[in-house]
Amino acid sequence: MPDFFSPLTALLGTLLAGAHALATTIGLSGAADWVVAIALLTCAVRLVLLPLAISGAKHARAAAKAAPAMRELQAKYAGKRDQESIKAMMQERKAIQVEHGMSAAGCLPVLLQMPVFLSLYHLIMKVTDGKRVGALSNQAVGSAMAVSLFGVGLDSRLNAVSGTQFVVILLIALVAGGATWATQRCFNFSTPAEGDPMAGVLKVMPWLSLVGVVFGAFFVPAGLVLYWMFSNLWTLGQQAVLVRKYGQDAPLTSPMIPDNA
Repeated sequence: MPDFFSPLTALLGTLLAGAHALATTIGLSGAADWVVAIALLTCAVRLVLLPLAISGAKHARAAAKAAPAMRELQAKYAGKRDQESIKAMMQERKAIQVEHGMSAAGCLPVLLQMPVFLSLYHLIMKVTDGKRVGALSNQAVGSAMAVSLFGVGLDSRLNAVSGTQFVVILLIALVAGGATWATQRCFNFSTPAEGDPMAGVLKVMPWLSLVGVVFGAFFVPAGLVLYWMFSNLWTLGQQAVLVRKYGQDAPLTSPMIPDNA
């Protein structure tokens, strides 16, 4: 089966090689150089993707503002399935979207980011498996495989360690999961009205995300969990800024789930 993410993964591997070279140039060594390199790679990628995140935030705000009108439209045409009614509803829906500045692209910004995140996943998995990627040399990969942070290597897994190693990886996973929980719990662009079916879903989702991250940490390398932590902390800070900038005018009665930037 062809690896469609190979070119992008190779590019990200080259960026990681550059980040590691920068970390060693400023005098870091041991585990610190690879921890910083992963952090730098994460920040670089998220900065490149920032315009897409901003576009997603604007769409989420517009969707939240349009939600009351969309609910009224759904109620107006409830139970009507004839072709004339469907056509009229679609025309009115389009008018509402235009009025509130909703982008026709919709979730496209989120979808465009997915290949990058999947390629980052492939990159970290390959490096922690001792494989060269992009401009990463055999020496660099060997260095990554040899690092130890309180006895934890980048290839260590939570289900295969104990004692201090278990605690270190678990703490990283909890920070990663906690950042996701805080992002979903505190920085939504809209909040469902009381009694709306989505209200219960949005209350449960942060906890499911937290549990999902911690559960996943049992089966993936510690290097990937470390990347999750940096990425999720970035998302938390980014979402806080975007909600403050683009979400202030959003009504607090929308049942729509915002795009994750």
